[in-house]
Amino acid sequence: MTGEYLDKHGDVMVANELALDEMTDADDVAPLVAFMASGRLDHATGCTIDINGGSYIH
Repeated sequence: MTGEYLDKHGDVMVANELALDEMTDADDVAPLVAFMASGRLDHATGCTIDINGGSYIH
């Protein structure tokens, strides 16, 4: 989804704009996917969980 932006600005510049100073990768997302698939979120309907390296708080 961010390929064009990354091509234009580069990974390092984008990572420097994040609160955690690193890009999110599949290893960061996998624990949430496993938790969601576990069935332990029965009442989490219509929620949004952002895994974005803190891009909204920086």
